[in-house]
Amino acid sequence: MSYRLGFDVGGTFTDFVLENEETGEITPGKRLTSARDPANAVLEGLEALLSEKNITLADLSLVVHGTTLASNLVIERKGAPTGLITTRG
Repeated sequence: MSYRLGFDVGGTFTDFVLENEETGEITPGKRLTSARDPANAVLEGLEALLSEKNITLADLSLVVHGTTLASNLVIERKGAPTGLITTRG
């Protein structure tokens, strides 16, 4: 079987959607995002979904990643002061 996985790392939760490409079955997942290391939620959520469906990474035909972390930083103005310096051309 072949599956597609999408996940979004947010400021509070990391959300997952696993789709069985043959049957169209959708399996959602959710983990708390760790502010110290957001990758932890990704790895934990991925492991849980794969285990739940008894599949391996090799069964994934597509993985799509999104994040709202950067958008939230800009909207909430909580990021470090940052500047961009460029040269002409």
